Amino acid sequence: KAIGEDGKDGVDGEDGKDGVDGTNGTNGTNGTNGVDGKTPTIEISSDGYWVINGEKTEFKAIGEDGVDGTNGTNGTNGVDGKTPTVEISSDGYWVINGEKTEYKAIGEYGKDGVDGTNGVDATKRFSGKNVLFLGDSVMDSFNIPEMVGEMSGMTVYNAAVGGTRAGKHIYDNYDAFSFYKLANAIYNDDFSSQLEYGKSLGIKRGYEQAKLLDSLDFESIDYLVIAFGTNDFTGHLSLEDNCEGNSFNSFIYSLNYGIEKILTKYPHIKIMLSTPTFRGNLTHKGFTEKYHSDEYVDRTTGYKLIDYVDAIIKVGEKNHIPVNDNYRNLIINEYNYEYYLIDGYVHPTEAGAELIASRLYGQMLANW
Repeated sequence: KAIGEDGKDGVDGEDGKDGVDGTNGTNGTNGTNGVDGKTPTIEISSDGYWVINGEKTEFKAIGEDGVDGTNGTNGTNGVDGKTPTVEISSDGYWVINGEKTEYKAIGEYGKDGVDGTNGVDATKRFSGKNVLFLGDSVMDSFNIPEMVGEMSGMTVYNAAVGGTRAGKHIYDNYDAFSFYKLANAIYNDDFSSQLEYGKSLGIKRGYEQAKLLDSLDFESIDYLVIAFGTNDFTGHLSLEDNCEGNSFNSFIYSLNYGIEKILTKYPHIKIMLSTPTFRGNLTHKGFTEKYHSDEYVDRTTGYKLIDYVDAIIKVGEKNHIPVNDNYRNLIINEYNYEYYLIDGYVHPTEAGAELIASRLYGQMLANW
């Protein structure tokens, strides 16, 4: 052979030992601080491009209007509306456009209510009741209490005496029948003074009324009408609540005193105060010129008659007692007083008495 065969592979050598670790390199030098960043300004130019940091870009911020779309096809015309017809059928249902509905146009009648109870006959309200009248000549001599009795069905006891006052009278025989004295007698159940002075009055009714009062059982009296004032006016009584000396010189005090006495003893009695009426032909002492009560001023007290009327109303308010204001509400005035008053003075004609009685009964119905 010109070329000999390959020799066998030699044995692999062993790995060499690891080399020794190298030492760490030194720290690198810190880099320089970067430039401060800037907050960008972003705006839109007048022709609609973005402007960033003051430089106008090529980019539109506001898009251009799109191309108009083609017009849509017109809709078909709507059907003409119809005015509905609205009727009510013969059996009470709504009929719309000729078609009867299921809805009632006319409601069914409600059931009959229960029959009410019969009203009370006004004349029977006072049936079996007893009323006492205390007052002056207007109540004494012209049958006004008796007329009220006929209207109301009440039993009337008329103890009014002409010439009397609510407060103190200058004459003892009249003073015995003043309201404050009568109230004392009722409270004490002692009419001996009235029986004594009643004989000396020179008028028939004084003694008769004293006997009537002495005979009454006040527990059976249901109502009391107190009608004073016109003689207190002409007698110059004070309108102060209390007077120096004798308190009964005060019209107001005398009324309050009498009411307190009567209601303390007989709290069941219902009281009504009734005022004087308009009056005419009043004269000043020593003069002949006449005045009606709207214009006449008492030169002693400076009061008009209506001031006594207002005092009665004041007493009524204090004691929560109804007041029949004849002066303001009786329709007697400067034009017609000669028709309603005898000689145009103070006492009622027949027409005047009927007027007073009718109003008084009306006030009883309204308040009792």
